[in-house]
Amino acid sequence: MLARQLEEDYYEALPQEQPVQPQKHIRRRTVKRIKPRSNGGLKVAMTVLLAAVMAVLFLGSSSELASRGFELVQLKQQAATLEKENAQLEIENAKLKSPNRIKEIAEKKLGMTIPHQVYFVEGKKN
Repeated sequence: MLARQLEEDYYEALPQEQPVQPQKHIRRRTVKRIKPRSNGGLKVAMTVLLAAVMAVLFLGSSSELASRGFELVQLKQQAATLEKENAQLEIENAKLKSPNRIKEIAEKKLGMTIPHQVYFVEGKKN
């Protein structure tokens, strides 16, 4: 018995290997992480604002261009009218300067006549 007792004590003294049990999947508590705010909304707002400013500038420049074109057409029409009026005035001026017209006015209105004899006087030459 002593031998048996020793044998039992020996086996009791040895650490017993415990079978490895598969670990149960421990469910971890999920923590919602607070994400930093992205500037997506700000970027969209700035893009829309930039597009609106560019549209206003484009419309302003195109309306300015249209008004300048309208003024240019008016000035060209006015120049053409003035050129026609100038041509008419030049014709009238030429008629008024005509020697025949002056001769008629002198004879009819002023009673002047053309002399039949013309005398020339010459001075002495030194």
